[in-house]
Amino acid sequence: MKNQKPKIAVIGGGIFGTTCALILGKQYPVTLFERHSDILCEASRKNQYRHHAGFHYPRSPEMIREIKSAAKDFTSFYKNAIIYDFPSFYCVAKDGSKISAKDFLRNCKKLKIWHKKEYPPDEFLNPDEVDVCVRTREAVYDYDKLKRFISNKIKKNRNINLKLNHRVFGARFLKNGKKIIIIGSGKKKKQKEVFDYIINATYANYNQFCDWLGFTKKKLEYRLKEIIVVRLNIKKGYAITVVDGPFATLIPTVLKNIFTFGDVPLSVRKTYTQKNPVRLSLMEKKLEKFESLWPEMQARCAKWIPIIRDAKYLESMFVILPVDLSAKSTDIRPTDVVNHGRGCFSILSGKIITCVSAAKNISKEIQSSWTPYKK
Repeated sequence: MKNQKPKIAVIGGGIFGTTCALILGKQYPVTLFERHSDILCEASRKNQYRHHAGFHYPRSPEMIREIKSAAKDFTSFYKNAIIYDFPSFYCVAKDGSKISAKDFLRNCKKLKIWHKKEYPPDEFLNPDEVDVCVRTREAVYDYDKLKRFISNKIKKNRNINLKLNHRVFGARFLKNGKKIIIIGSGKKKKQKEVFDYIINATYANYNQFCDWLGFTKKKLEYRLKEIIVVRLNIKKGYAITVVDGPFATLIPTVLKNIFTFGDVPLSVRKTYTQKNPVRLSLMEKKLEKFESLWPEMQARCAKWIPIIRDAKYLESMFVILPVDLSAKSTDIRPTDVVNHGRGCFSILSGKIITCVSAAKNISKEIQSSWTPYKK
């Protein structure tokens, strides 16, 4: 019995779920359930691929500390997927900012995040519209490299059983403390599997998992968000982010002349606020009906980032982002790893840079709590 290893289920094949599977799979048998036909399909793909350094949340020392603390783990684990080959700038607008240039610089210095006062070419940033601009060492991650790395690691690890096209419909406790989950795959009859631990990495379905097992739910705001992909015919790309308020951000990808673009007020197309589980399928259908607001974004944000007047629209990525309303005042998105007890964990993920640290924390919890069940 001393050598018995716990059987672990991870629900959700995004970056947080797959990273948990990789970390836990070093020691334990893990089954990873993903409802899509591939991993990293939703929020892990539909974002601006920002490898955060802390500048995005200048009013939240806690968020900056979390990002700095997690950076070492992420960089060590996924270092080959991080790209630093472009200049990245953050600036504070003259009008409408929630933070002053003075406070922005003071916080950066106090929290020891490297920056240097410097401006990009005027075509990328209108200097008349900002009070200060700093050059940073913020990077992006290469989504394709990241996905290939994870896929290869999963394939090579005999402890990990990846089940694609498998949707989890429910879960309940057995008398001996084990957990049973109900899974459906295609037209097959729903099946049941028993596990010692369950990790909920479903993101948008956080509250649904809590509802199945009677855990405390969070009051969440579900944001239906549009992220634009554009092409710019230029020799050198720059990342430009105007903080902290109703502004814009333009970030290069690893593909030549391809950028992602976000407009803070216009990118969030619709919001839902509720504590009870939401019907994810209804929100997904809503996303499918959206028409892009790129023309409006382009016209509104050219005052800060003039070069977007010449950008060619390629596509829109629509995604559902749940945000804990307790953090809405500063608009931060910390990663919350919740130990519900009874062998169940949930991750309400914030920034991708925290995924390795979150997985390691859960691994430590399991290692310290595991006691083999009596027959």
